[in-house]
Amino acid sequence: MSRAWKIILLVASLIAVLTIITVTAVITFANIHSTGRVKTIDIEAYDDPALTIPLVEIDWGIMEPDETKSYTFYVYNSGNFPVTLDMWTDTWTPNGTDTFMDFTWNYQEETILSGDSLELQFTLYIHSDIEGIDVFSFDITIEGSG
Repeated sequence: MSRAWKIILLVASLIAVLTIITVTAVITFANIHSTGRVKTIDIEAYDDPALTIPLVEIDWGIMEPDETKSYTFYVYNSGNFPVTLDMWTDTWTPNGTDTFMDFTWNYQEETILSGDSLELQFTLYIHSDIEGIDVFSFDITIEGSG
């Protein structure tokens, strides 16, 4: 065998060995397991302490000037993180109704743990000087944050 053929065979053998090493490096990998939790903040409002009847509407009925009514409900933390609550009202109909009414709740900045519920009360007071309003409506929003 000539010297040229020996060099060609040697180069071909080196290429074959490098290819095997390269292929081996490509198919070798490390498997790293990872775990964690995604923070969720979810609250739900219920009409009953058993948390079976979702609260979607409050009917205050017929109210007179200088009258106060309260409504008991329950807030449930269905997220996986402790929450505190905030509440606001909007879309008062007719416009200006909120100037003749006071709407409050008895929430005192309590933290609600995941899976826990809290009994709360809304209170609506109709001012004695209300006029020109015989039917009203408004939306209540409760927000949980943590």
